[in-house]
Amino acid sequence: MDADEYRRIAADCISPAKEAKSAEFRLKLIDMAQTWLKLADQAERNSQADLVYARPGDKDEQRPMQ
Repeated sequence: MDADEYRRIAADCISPAKEAKSAEFRLKLIDMAQTWLKLADQAERNSQADLVYARPGDKDEQRPMQ
């Protein structure tokens, strides 16, 4: 999943939270939305990470991870 999809799921949690009659249920939905937003942030950071793989013994050579 990508960050945008995580954010869509978070929005899907917020919509019913606005209509929830139970405060406990509303808080659970908001907590779920916050978790999905954290996953979205992590997915964005992961997509920007520049991973480099070097075999043991390769001191100067760095290869992109495949």
